[in-house]
Amino acid sequence: MTFSIFLFGNTNNYPYLLGEALRDLGHDVTLAVNRAELLHRPESINPKLAENYPDSIVDAQWITESAVSKKERDVKEFINKHSSDADFAILNDYGLALADDLRCPHVALLTGSDLTYYANPALPEIKSQDWAFNFKQSSEGVRQLTAFEELLKSQRRGIQNAALVSFATKGLVPKGDKILQDLGVSDARRCFLYFGRGRPLVSKQQTSDRRKRLILLNGARILWTPKSLSGCSTQDLKGTNVLLEGFARFISTGGQAELRLVRKGQDIPEAERLIESLRITDQVVWLPELSSTAFSREIERCDIVCDQFGLSFPGMVTIQAFFAGKPVIANFRRGIAHLNLPGLNAETPEEVCAQLHFAQANSAKLRELGNESSRFAAQYLTARDAANQLMAIMIPVLSGSKRRP
Repeated sequence: MTFSIFLFGNTNNYPYLLGEALRDLGHDVTLAVNRAELLHRPESINPKLAENYPDSIVDAQWITESAVSKKERDVKEFINKHSSDADFAILNDYGLALADDLRCPHVALLTGSDLTYYANPALPEIKSQDWAFNFKQSSEGVRQLTAFEELLKSQRRGIQNAALVSFATKGLVPKGDKILQDLGVSDARRCFLYFGRGRPLVSKQQTSDRRKRLILLNGARILWTPKSLSGCSTQDLKGTNVLLEGFARFISTGGQAELRLVRKGQDIPEAERLIESLRITDQVVWLPELSSTAFSREIERCDIVCDQFGLSFPGMVTIQAFFAGKPVIANFRRGIAHLNLPGLNAETPEEVCAQLHFAQANSAKLRELGNESSRFAAQYLTARDAANQLMAIMIPVLSGSKRRP
């Protein structure tokens, strides 16, 4: 049995990867890409797509947050057109605010800010917090606030009316759990489609046991201060300061390593100041923002990949490292997460330091951890597994659903 599926939104290419897996299962899939940033575009994974998208991918970056909040007619017509022949839609990012215009049932594929930012009741206040008082009172200010309020209502309604909601396992993101509870989304209507990019590797040596100097690659955004969350959610706080402070402790206690940081994230100036104050400038290498392909090459060169050390949850960075057979150091939220991910768990600078000393002294165990990570990814984290999980839930739902006129 095959289905026609329409996807809108492409945060960090999660929907693109899911769409490709659904297409591999034989389904007809169309993806609308709504942002211009390379991180959220398929060509960051497949450079050939930069020249020309196939018919199955639509460049819809003109459907901006502003266009959605203003309920522009062209946006409504676009959604009507692409959902009219679809059996169901998968909405991501601020795409949930478009659910009213769909002509088919929909799934909410929530990846962070689409829930804890765009569906946060405080959204209008967050958007206007830096406005001057006079502007807030002006006709233009009132108009913009009204548009934000409408965007919020539509986004919440889109989540509330979804046939299925994919979000982090209950307990990982309490703020998100609270919003879903307030919207009446029951546990029975929730799942967690957790997957990433990569193909299982044939077991091989992944980490050099001859190199005394560890090469660390931080793949998470550089973001840890709440003041930098404009346009983001609390899930975006990656605890980069914990990594930097732990790395500095490691160096000061005799550790030998190089930390490679990607210039991606709102707290880069804060990170530069912290690196200087910790006196680790000579051990840190800055990389420009990378495409997914370039990031993959950096993963191959490193010994350990670093992910988030805050209260988020390891995502695409960790999964991509696992598929490459690289060990990961991160706060894995053990005891809460539904999967006991392999890796070097660290929540504090002291734990980061201790884990790095362990890694440097135990190259054989580090190599085996990389192989274990690859096996784990192959067993649990493929996009195809997520696509099968999604369809196993949706087929019974679709059998009892009615199309909208």
